Amino acid sequence: MDVFGTTSTYIGPRTSFKKSSVVPAVTLHSAVHSATQTNLQDDLISFLSYVRTKEIPIIPIGLPDVRCVLGQGLSFLVNGAEVPETYIDRLSGVEFPKGMIVAMKRSAVHDGMADIIGSRIKVLFNEALTMCHPPLLAHPNIVKLLGICFEIEGPMVAGLAMPVLVVECAESGNLAEVLETARKEERPLGFEEKLALCVDVAHGLEILHACDIVHGDVKCENVLVFENDCQNVNDEPDEPSEVPLDIFGDRLLTDLIESRYICKLTDFGISTHTAENIILGGSRPWQAPECTRGAYFKLEGAKCTDIYSFGMLLWRVMLDGDPFKSLGEFEGNTAKDRREKRNDAIALLKEEDRLVKHVCDSLTMSGKFSNQQLDMLHDVIRITLTKDPSSRELDIGRLIRLLMPNKWYQRRHPVSPRRISIDLNIQLLDIEKDFASFKKISQVAKQRIVNSFQAYAKGSTGQNTDGAAAFQLAICYAMGFGVPVESNKCLKWLAIAANEGSRPAREALPLVAKAFDIKIGDQVDIQKADRPLLVLSSPSGDRGDTSSRELLETELSGDEKKKDVGTEDSCADWTMFQAAEVCRYDIIELLLSQGVKPEISEDGVTPLHFLSTWDENIAERLGQKLILAGADVNARAKRGVSVGGTPLMWSVYGDHLTHSAILIRLGADPMVGTGDGIDALFFASQLHLASHLRLLLENLRPVQVRGHMRRLFEGAASGESRFARITRHTSKSNTAAIETLQLLLDWNHLFPDSVDPGENLLLALRSSLDSDYGPMNTDVHAAFIDKIHPEPSILIDLLQDSVTHCYPQLFDLLLKRKVPVTGKFDDDKTLLHLCARITDEVTSAKEFAPRLLELGIPVDSRDKSGYTPFMDAVLARQWNLADLLLAKGADPLSTNSDGYNVMGLCIKTLNLGAQKFLLKYCAARSDFCKPVFLVHPKRRISALQESAAMPVQRSHGMKVEAIGIFLLTLATCERENIDFCSDGILENATALDIATTSGNVHAVKNLVKHSAHLTSGKRAVELARAKLATVTEYLPKLNLERSIFIIENWNANTAKLADDWTNMRTIDDSHVNFSWEHIAPFTRNLQVLLDPKP
Repeated sequence: MDVFGTTSTYIGPRTSFKKSSVVPAVTLHSAVHSATQTNLQDDLISFLSYVRTKEIPIIPIGLPDVRCVLGQGLSFLVNGAEVPETYIDRLSGVEFPKGMIVAMKRSAVHDGMADIIGSRIKVLFNEALTMCHPPLLAHPNIVKLLGICFEIEGPMVAGLAMPVLVVECAESGNLAEVLETARKEERPLGFEEKLALCVDVAHGLEILHACDIVHGDVKCENVLVFENDCQNVNDEPDEPSEVPLDIFGDRLLTDLIESRYICKLTDFGISTHTAENIILGGSRPWQAPECTRGAYFKLEGAKCTDIYSFGMLLWRVMLDGDPFKSLGEFEGNTAKDRREKRNDAIALLKEEDRLVKHVCDSLTMSGKFSNQQLDMLHDVIRITLTKDPSSRELDIGRLIRLLMPNKWYQRRHPVSPRRISIDLNIQLLDIEKDFASFKKISQVAKQRIVNSFQAYAKGSTGQNTDGAAAFQLAICYAMGFGVPVESNKCLKWLAIAANEGSRPAREALPLVAKAFDIKIGDQVDIQKADRPLLVLSSPSGDRGDTSSRELLETELSGDEKKKDVGTEDSCADWTMFQAAEVCRYDIIELLLSQGVKPEISEDGVTPLHFLSTWDENIAERLGQKLILAGADVNARAKRGVSVGGTPLMWSVYGDHLTHSAILIRLGADPMVGTGDGIDALFFASQLHLASHLRLLLENLRPVQVRGHMRRLFEGAASGESRFARITRHTSKSNTAAIETLQLLLDWNHLFPDSVDPGENLLLALRSSLDSDYGPMNTDVHAAFIDKIHPEPSILIDLLQDSVTHCYPQLFDLLLKRKVPVTGKFDDDKTLLHLCARITDEVTSAKEFAPRLLELGIPVDSRDKSGYTPFMDAVLARQWNLADLLLAKGADPLSTNSDGYNVMGLCIKTLNLGAQKFLLKYCAARSDFCKPVFLVHPKRRISALQESAAMPVQRSHGMKVEAIGIFLLTLATCERENIDFCSDGILENATALDIATTSGNVHAVKNLVKHSAHLTSGKRAVELARAKLATVTEYLPKLNLERSIFIIENWNANTAKLADDWTNMRTIDDSHVNFSWEHIAPFTRNLQVLLDPKP
């Protein structure tokens, strides 16, 4: 691919954290501006703050889940990946099912990068800003950003955590690959289908231009092709109201032709808010002639270059992916030389303004189109490929109408287009609030986040966060996020934050100091608030930067809202809601006397929600009046303490015991709560408010409580965040949980037929691991276990959870309590097998597996299917764990119940990365590189035979994976292996016999290149002809015929033809170079390449 210019020069936004950790203005510059024009912000915290503000999911995908390379450009390397387990993002609510195929976009490393970390984060930041722009996010022809994940680059000891974009994966590949596959299979797309693909691209380009975004590199390789799941649509609906719905539930789209595919644009440029000084790059030969090195454009001129590239794409698609046949053959020693000469010829046609005529002539001479179709195509070509930019049609809607003259046109704009805003309100990353999103990422990534916060807090980023970064560091040390729990460092950073003006730090510092029994030194200047604060504050569960949260955290207004009361006019500017919020009882009384009804806010908040902040002597009397006036004491707020929180829940959260008693007397029901089953009773248990819990339980009948004991145990086990528990309970933070547990145990004993408390506890502890903060509260778990004293054997399932979910602190806790480790679990797997499921391979190999081996788990223990831990580790791509097991004596050649060893399993499951590890980097690699390596010793099946028998893959990603496996296997073979015969797969068959009868054209070609046909070609042809007589399906029949042709007619011309049939490349040579050479994206600056081991 020939790319020049500055398409890789991404200029990122500078994020400036101001008051309250909010960014009032983020300046977004175009990718096409020079670096001197902008201020860059390229740190991890800015990027993650944007990610969480936009509710972009953080998906627990790691290196073991990465599959084949899907593509590579100047800015990104793209891999396929599988979601390892079903994951639901707590903030956005998006679910990612286990096994879901996604694409991972890594920012690429380039020579000359002064800061390979910051420069790459800047690229990711800019791409995310564009993809998250609402009009693009909702558009059906723009690739969707699904989330981000973290990837560890480099070795286990010095690994570097880098964020990676997770986007939709097009298993069909890009448009160039779809056209090439159709051509190679001799089943080219029909005219209507190709037209529909081009119209999809036009609609994607239309929304970009409507948002003043210039793509800058429109070509088939930047168009992904997805299977079209839409139902059939009417060609010409009678009325607009009858237009069918698209996959987003919006009115469609109207001009869709029934098609197997839908196209989506990817790899966009960055939006621009200026009309000049735009520099464009692009890819030869698809770019406009004016896109020369160093040329500057205004916005409209830049859009004209996209129009030109769309015309080139239309030409390419209509001629089935290869529009340059009419130019003839070009001489050259290499493919690159020939491609350069071809591109020079195209450039000359552009410069002389002869390309329009050439394209029209080539379409006519192809014989593929009717006169009417040619007229339509010629009209579009003339207004897109003209040399004069001012003569090109900038109205993409008109282009679509020309392409679809008989279809009803409507813009596909589910969200009205607008420019990307340069004013973004970004909340500084809140570790406590977002802990649930980060709890499954690698420990290396957590440490990197902590280091980035330290850079912020020390001012090395140039940001002024008013102590907010230091406050986040204090939370990290309190919660054990990325660092050990250290009370001194927690207090140190709290003091720094308080002195820098952080209001939360000022409030938390004395509470934390009291909890840790540490005196605050004279150097700490805890500034006192000028005005009293509302005691009630929104918990971390409140996700909205919404009015109700602001109400809970607002300072009391003092004199600015004081008004004379006593006349009708004096409260004219007040609402009962406002008066309740600021405790103006006199105004509430006056409004009630005037017959004003208590209102409800849009969030469902009523005046009674603020009763817990009122004077105790007034609250009950005033609450009765409000209820008589129509207020609902059990009203459920949409936002606040918890989604759907009642006034009683708000009171419980603030631990206002007297006010809770008042609300109960007023009729509040402790068991009325939210839609997700959280009520005041559960809330009191979760917050370890034993006095509150006793009050609520005593105001319920035992029969009401009886069926809820397990739920209350679960709430107590999950708890708040460790930092919230410290600030809430201070010196009692270590005993509050025990008091709550004891109260629940006492109530549990009231029911003679109740479940054994030990069983209840175990279920509660296991359930707590799925809660937001349960995994961090190992001190609570320890206290509960020590209180109940269950038999260690009862806790085996909890030990299993600690391994599979990677909770090392809970793991240590259970081992100290002598929980046996030698049991077996699902499919008879041991805990050593389960280590391969840990998403953090560093923790798996360093903390879990060594201790389990020391405690006596056999290194070669077998599960129900005969798999050993070494097999599971290799197949899960846990390289460090696999090396550890080998060092501890694991047998690398052991076989499973079906007789296959680990190499055979890698081939059968198309696990290319695992196969490469075994052949190149594994400590036992010499065992796998024997002259004839048998993957099934009993049936005598060689690795080459097994790889030759792989079925033909239809998915682009799996096709690359299968080809890589065969090439890697063949590269390690000697002549003896190529001629090896056995009865394992086919009677007395060589690898060529097997490949030919399987229709594996790629394997046949490469085996014949190694002269395999000289010894077994005749028999292979006979077997293939016998099978050909029984095959009726088109593609299997075609592959058999091609395999036979290659063997019978092998010469230089046949080799060239076979390469054309099988190579994973397009005419622009945008094939995946040695995709099997990539296991991890190690950076050059770390000097960690693929040798000697990943």
